[in-house]
Amino acid sequence: MDEEKKGLRSETQVNLKIQEEQAENDLENGWDSCCFRADRRAITYFTTLSISLVIIAFCIVKLSGDRSCEETNGWMSLLTFVIGIYIRAPSM
Repeated sequence: MDEEKKGLRSETQVNLKIQEEQAENDLENGWDSCCFRADRRAITYFTTLSISLVIIAFCIVKLSGDRSCEETNGWMSLLTFVIGIYIRAPSM
C-alpha cells in the first residue's frame, strides 16, 4: 500500500513538472492578442520571409528596367545579399 502511494506521488510530481514546463514554453513562444494567440517563431519567420520576398521582387523589377552598370550595381548587390541569407554555405 505504501509503495502504491509513493508511486502515485512520484507520477503526480512528474506530471506536474511536465505541465509546468509546457506552460513556461507556451509563455516563451506565444504571443497573445485580443483576438488570437500566435506562435512567436512562426510570426517572426513569415514576417522575415515576406519582407525578403518584397525586397527580391523590387530588386528584380529595378534590374529589368535599368540598363547601365552603374544603376544596376546596387540592386544586384542587395539581391545577392538577401538571397545569400537563405542559401546555406557548403560544409564538409
